[in-house]
Amino acid sequence: MVDESLSPSELLLAQIIRSVLFAGAVPVPAFQDIDARELVIQAHTHRVAPLLYVALKQLQLFDQLPNAAGHVLQRSFMQNMRRNGWKYGELYKVLDQLEASATPVVLLKGAAVAATIYPNQHYRAIGDLDFLIHKQDLPRVAEILTGMGYSAQREVAAGFRQENLGEEIFIRQDPMPCSMEPHWHLFSLPYYTRLVPIDWFWQHTEPVEIGHRQALIFAPTAQLLHLTAHYYLHHGGNHLRWTCDMALLLARHGPTIDWPTLVEAATRFEVLQSLKSSLAQVAAVWGVEAPPAAEALLSRARPGLKEQVNFAIVAVRTMDARNLWDAATAPGVRGKLRYLRQLFFPSAEYMRRRYGMRDQRLLPFYYLRRWGNGLVKFPPSAWAMMRNALRMRRGPGAMP
Repeated sequence: MVDESLSPSELLLAQIIRSVLFAGAVPVPAFQDIDARELVIQAHTHRVAPLLYVALKQLQLFDQLPNAAGHVLQRSFMQNMRRNGWKYGELYKVLDQLEASATPVVLLKGAAVAATIYPNQHYRAIGDLDFLIHKQDLPRVAEILTGMGYSAQREVAAGFRQENLGEEIFIRQDPMPCSMEPHWHLFSLPYYTRLVPIDWFWQHTEPVEIGHRQALIFAPTAQLLHLTAHYYLHHGGNHLRWTCDMALLLARHGPTIDWPTLVEAATRFEVLQSLKSSLAQVAAVWGVEAPPAAEALLSRARPGLKEQVNFAIVAVRTMDARNLWDAATAPGVRGKLRYLRQLFFPSAEYMRRRYGMRDQRLLPFYYLRRWGNGLVKFPPSAWAMMRNALRMRRGPGAMP
């Protein structure tokens, strides 16, 4: 089965990486037939350049790259090693201070999977450092991060993230750019923050040692549910790095995942379509499939009409039209109106920082600029939703 949502160069990129990560992979074609420049570009686009570098080295194909492409790829690998090492160092400082105050924390996404399911943590490019906390522990976490030189990222209005998204973002630029994101919910969409009980995920954690420190990560059942839902709800279902995470998790833990619990939770949390579509991509791109019993269970499970409608709306790669859905699903009439007001009329401080506005008197014109940009981006976003809806009409398996 071939994933038709990926270009030939993207499929070839996955094929090369797959040949060294997973058993029984298909052979790589003759290297002289490969457009090396396009391959390296796609590797950076999908944030899998370190994996491509490692794969080409292990296949003894790296030396056949043109000098320029090889230099770029090798430099990317070395830079990623330095970034990952520094980011984990920052994370360890946070973990040490949270442990000292007996504050529970669960590592999420890149920081969790790079250190637990990849052959080497430097093979996986890590972006933001995400971790799950209890909301009441946010003041303590904020104190730690500001003490380390991080500052809260600007937002459209004071308290917008806490009220609607279940997260805060702290950033630091020196000596390396780094973003720390404490979450007290996993999905930054008003509809899902109310629908999904975060306690379920806290109940499905397990201890792990990272950097000679004890930490918590999600157990495989919850990890797969989170990765697949996050992939569609936050990334629109298009990124090789995320599907590679799922494939490695499935290859390592597939037989031990509690599939009935997983399918029941996915159905109840209205992310069953995300789970099924993600696993279909993993099978098509990486050749890793769920166990036969799990496949049978998944084939019998059907997302409800409400979930299908929501999936068509949220599983898009351009978010402009989806912002209106987020506003519509905010709690209460006042909450919906407040969301829209903050979306269309962000604070003057946000506008100044976001658009480089130097003269406060120009604020009305920058609002017009913001609305104009939204109007330009709205039609492609709405069209993506319509395409999703048409695919869903053909059946749940029609989604890429």
